[in-house]
Amino acid sequence: MMDTQAAYGAFHQQLRRFITKRLGNAEEAEDILQEVFLRVLRNEKPLQAANTPLAWLYTVTNSVIIDHFRKQGRRVQTGGAPIETLPGPDKAEAAEFGRCLTPLLNGLPQKYRDALTFVDLNGGRQVDLARETGLRPSTVKSRVQRGRRMLEVSIKQCCHIQRDGANKVMELSPDSANEACC
Repeated sequence: MMDTQAAYGAFHQQLRRFITKRLGNAEEAEDILQEVFLRVLRNEKPLQAANTPLAWLYTVTNSVIIDHFRKQGRRVQTGGAPIETLPGPDKAEAAEFGRCLTPLLNGLPQKYRDALTFVDLNGGRQVDLARETGLRPSTVKSRVQRGRRMLEVSIKQCCHIQRDGANKVMELSPDSANEACC
């Protein structure tokens, strides 16, 4: 069980780097970091109950970053290009896929779900998760890879996947035989 002060001492540097990378501004990152720990302080129970406190903190941090961008009317930057200029699904399609993906992710065993949430959804590093959980990095790597394969199988069972000539996913839609999946 971890309290807010211990979490700050253990993870504030990692979270600051994570935030700075997304905002590109160290001063704003410090403000966001303070807001993260203020939210955590206001409601410590989820932190104390979390199996992987750092993964939970990344989730809170992402929420605070999104709120920050909404308040400013800014768009999140990805690789130097605004998200709206990157190829990919529109917001409605992305939201629909997110609604479909969530139950599939939640259907994974806890150890794989935690690993994918930390690494793929929150942008954490496998070595940080290994340090956080006390596992060997090779174990964390295996969990991430197995979790991805399990999630891929679930997606293939529940969705019709249309690919282009380069084998990139062009469209996902619920499989008519398995609409209960999404």
